[in-house]
Amino acid sequence: MAPMRLSFLIKVSLLSALAAVLMQVKIPIFPAHSYLTYDPSEVPALVAAFALGPAAGMAVVVLKDILHGLIHFTPVELVGLPINAIAGCTLAGVAGAVYRAHKRKSVALVALALAVVSMTLVMIPCNLVLLPLFQRLFFPNSTPAQPDQVLQLLLTVFIPFNLLKGAITSVLTFLVYKRVSPTLKSVPRWDVGLSGINES
Repeated sequence: MAPMRLSFLIKVSLLSALAAVLMQVKIPIFPAHSYLTYDPSEVPALVAAFALGPAAGMAVVVLKDILHGLIHFTPVELVGLPINAIAGCTLAGVAGAVYRAHKRKSVALVALALAVVSMTLVMIPCNLVLLPLFQRLFFPNSTPAQPDQVLQLLLTVFIPFNLLKGAITSVLTFLVYKRVSPTLKSVPRWDVGLSGINES
């Protein structure tokens, strides 16, 4: 198997670093649930998924979560980062896979819509499992949430939050992608040379 191009690794690394920086932005969406904040860190992942493929988008998600965990680790991240990674990988993976089949603007819109819906659906069972775990780990003395309470929270808070978060990220991606895609899709002259050496 031919080695992965160095330019691909550099682009994924730079987008991951940018995503880790953007992850520090915290914009509250639901004031009553201040722990749910929006950050635009999935925008670089979606850009990578469109320009370089779904695997690149998911790699950006995983790498930026690892970077965030190394720099800003708190015990809460033991639950928060896996949730973030699952959501981001679903978003980038689905969007990138759909767009790769037919690279047109109309398909990009469909890809983003399907990705947001897929992420929201995937997060339902994840939250059903991880929310009680989060409570047991970090609030052991509190009264355990009942299944109907968790379901109510999902329907009124988490599902709307994921839909809104995905929609904002999709709009931002749609606005910036065409501006940066030529740079991401270009192959540096030195990389062409390396590819020729590897293939000879």
